[in-house]
Amino acid sequence: MRTIAAALMLSSIALAGPLTPPPGGVQSTGKTTNQIEPRTFLSQANTPGDADALFVITQPGSYYLEGNIQAPAGRSGIKISTSGVTLDLNGFSITGTSTSPNGIEFVDPSFGRFQQFHIRNGHISGFTDNGISGNVRAAGGTITDITAADNGQNGIAVEDSFVIENCVARNNGRIGFVVNRDCILVDCIARGNGSDGFAVNFINRLDRCHAVFNAGDGFQVGRANRLTNCYAQSNETSGFNLSVDDCVLIACSAYQNDGNLATTVAGFLVNAANTGNTGRHTLIDCVASENDIGFDVNSVGNFLRGNRGVDNRLNNTAALLNFAVVSGNVAPLVTGSSVTASTSAIANINQ
Repeated sequence: MRTIAAALMLSSIALAGPLTPPPGGVQSTGKTTNQIEPRTFLSQANTPGDADALFVITQPGSYYLEGNIQAPAGRSGIKISTSGVTLDLNGFSITGTSTSPNGIEFVDPSFGRFQQFHIRNGHISGFTDNGISGNVRAAGGTITDITAADNGQNGIAVEDSFVIENCVARNNGRIGFVVNRDCILVDCIARGNGSDGFAVNFINRLDRCHAVFNAGDGFQVGRANRLTNCYAQSNETSGFNLSVDDCVLIACSAYQNDGNLATTVAGFLVNAANTGNTGRHTLIDCVASENDIGFDVNSVGNFLRGNRGVDNRLNNTAALLNFAVVSGNVAPLVTGSSVTASTSAIANINQ
């Protein structure tokens, strides 16, 4: 056994590499700090503030938070005044005081057009104005995985060409989400805001967005917008208020938007009384249930196909009011026992 062990030891020694270090100085084989984390963290050294904000980003690049921050009195949290900025909140919070205006704001000192913003992954609360505040010169970017809550005005308010995804706006003093034009909102929730859940102006697209328990409309919809698979529940005015013209709603649902006994609330409102509302809306495969009125269409030139009104009762009375549609619209209706026998491909169902 000693002979075998000795042979194995000699074999191991024979296979070992040289013990003499290579000539020259010791060279690092690691990465630099910038290679490990090429982004810039927000600090007074890297992104010093000014009279308007705690931190100001003036150069294009990728930035991130290293911890929670609180804006001082009278100042916003973060001001972005250049194009080409990515800001990762890293799951941290930006909070304001009783006089702090905005959580994140876009302000271009040159009064030019600036764009390409990407903001993600964090919480913004407690500001007197907006959680995120854009202006007409800030266009084009993404906002993802942001919660904007308990701000005095709006949760997230931007102008043109933003994609907003997986965001929540709750308990803000006015509107949850405000967008102007050419924006896309996906999988967003507006809950418990002091006015409308969503206010979308012109040629925007919303998919799988929810508006619940807001004090105004669930969705205040302007001109030529497209909404698919959106849901409005327990809002105090309308679930969906189509306030101008040329909108398309597909597979949207309005449930228990019933305000109070002093207010008549529709699941879907197409209102000729609104300035500039010339109709021409299209509602397809939508469902209104347990609202004061299911579909209240009092402008002309609209097309309703395959929609369903279920148990909508005016001020919780016994009278069903699933469809209130004036003449001048394409909205064939089948009711009661004729529902199952209907062969119309575009019939709306009154149950």
